[in-house]
Amino acid sequence: MGLDRHGAEFLFQVLTEREEKDSVAIASKESFGGWTKTFADSRLCAGIVGRFPSRA
Repeated sequence: MGLDRHGAEFLFQVLTEREEKDSVAIASKESFGGWTKTFADSRLCAGIVGRFPSRA
């Protein structure tokens, strides 16, 4: 399911506000490289993915 720009901006806002308060878990069968098919804007996609902590 794809998100239009408005939906992606809203998700970015929700994740940004949530990040300040608690953890967020996201599950997807799609690799991060394929997320640009879901989000209409590659910059928003990068911003959303950047909100997830990296696992080392």
